[in-house]
Amino acid sequence: MNLTYKFTSKYTHRGKLNAILQVARVYQNYYNILMTRSINDFYRTGKIPLFLSPVTEFSDFSERYKQTCGKQVRSTINSLLSNIKNKITLAISKSSLDPDTKILLHYINKYQLWFRKSVVLKDKEIPLELLKLSRRMFKQFKGEIPRLRNITMLLDQKVVTIEKSKNSFDYWIKLSTLEKGKPIYLPIKSYDYFEFASGELQKQAQIIIKKGQVEYGFIKESEDVSLAAENKIVGIDLGMSVLLASSEGNQYGRSLFKKLKYYDEIITRMSKKQNKQGLKKSLKLDRLYSKVKNLIKNEVGRVL
Repeated sequence: MNLTYKFTSKYTHRGKLNAILQVARVYQNYYNILMTRSINDFYRTGKIPLFLSPVTEFSDFSERYKQTCGKQVRSTINSLLSNIKNKITLAISKSSLDPDTKILLHYINKYQLWFRKSVVLKDKEIPLELLKLSRRMFKQFKGEIPRLRNITMLLDQKVVTIEKSKNSFDYWIKLSTLEKGKPIYLPIKSYDYFEFASGELQKQAQIIIKKGQVEYGFIKESEDVSLAAENKIVGIDLGMSVLLASSEGNQYGRSLFKKLKYYDEIITRMSKKQNKQGLKKSLKLDRLYSKVKNLIKNEVGRVL
């Protein structure tokens, strides 16, 4: 099992952060175009090749970056197809179709043959109407084509290397940029949870960008998720002024209640004004409720 450990970019110079954002914008566009083309090719050929054909229009993107992005796109497609396959398996099993038909549909689904022009099982061609039925089931469960919105670049040795530091930092990430022969070095301050976690550090790194903010991710491969950290018990309690407090004295989510109090005052004022005007519904108020709900959900997830 691969586990990702995140690191802050607050020690990274603004010029280097801008270089990262430049790479990320091109990576995002390349990823989304390649994803759409590869999915459409799958509908046409019924196959996902081992190496996806690169998008030639991106002349400012190196072949190494194209190959790295292609691996990530292919991994996402395989994950998508696996999820669809599981949903179709359940639908076939629950259907009232006769057993022989179910066997043929399960065969098509197991080997992801939905868009093949013909499928043969035991020297006998499966009827075309069953192939069409399997395609309708696929389209029912496929949803939208995945797009890279919040950017997470999974980069391998072609464009990134992780080096142990010999100065005040713990690691350096050497990252290729859009300028050939001009990599940048990104400083990393480590922490005990990562250092004591079991597993082998992988020769790849994540660059995560959300709302213009950059984070780095190191990946360790552990055989057992239960062994991915020190074997000790940590107690946690819900706090009155913090979200969680641990038995080691750490406090998490210290800013949440301050933010909730701020929004509570706004919502109270808006609700009173709405009631005074005799309004039953307010889009502004609904959007604010949604914003607070997402704030709590994101903060709880981040803290955990």
